[in-house]
Amino acid sequence: MKPFFLDFESNKAGQFYLAGFEANGAFEQRVLTNDLQGFAEAKKQLLQSPEEFVLEILERLRDEKFTLIAYSTAEMTIINNLFKDKSSTKDFADLRYLNLLSAAKRWIRKHRKNDFEALPPFRLGADSYTQRRQRYSLASVMRLTGFQAEKDYAPGKTTSRFNAVISALKLKEQNFDNLTAVQKAKATKALKHNEFDVKAMSVLFDLISKEDASCFRKSIVKLFDDSGSKK
Repeated sequence: MKPFFLDFESNKAGQFYLAGFEANGAFEQRVLTNDLQGFAEAKKQLLQSPEEFVLEILERLRDEKFTLIAYSTAEMTIINNLFKDKSSTKDFADLRYLNLLSAAKRWIRKHRKNDFEALPPFRLGADSYTQRRQRYSLASVMRLTGFQAEKDYAPGKTTSRFNAVISALKLKEQNFDNLTAVQKAKATKALKHNEFDVKAMSVLFDLISKEDASCFRKSIVKLFDDSGSKK
């Protein structure tokens, strides 16, 4: 399997902020909204529409025979929603999608059950609902590896960080240099959060591949297959 790792940053309303991806060991990020134009220019990131970015990715997946890998089915759902007219995806009918979260759960059950159950809650002091939600989050699972999130990695805060940067850029007419140090720090932390998620997937994928690649078998579906949209 030739892996292509992808992580979108978007909110529940469907607004896109950013996408990070890694293929052949090379990591990149793309800004996906004009509301972050000044941010993209300052960080030297390419600004694209979500549709333009995804089409580029699909063509690369097809031409270079990658399997798209993401943590959960969220990225698959996003891509399918962008291309609801299935006739436009006929050239990509054979693309495959690996739900790494599903594979990681299988790997934990088979090989890391005791170690995982011995871990403390991912965020000490969080309420029981939050603890349950975060239990199998990527950063939580990565505690079983040598690649762990830094202290400023904050689950659930990426959207608010991007929104704060967007509001500030609107006030400053997209001049990122005129943002406050706090606002610039929020932008940097949002980028780092996305970068960690993408690189963590690569590390986790390699680890599972070496230990027990059979854990992937039931987690691979066609990218444009409605039956694969269920978690």
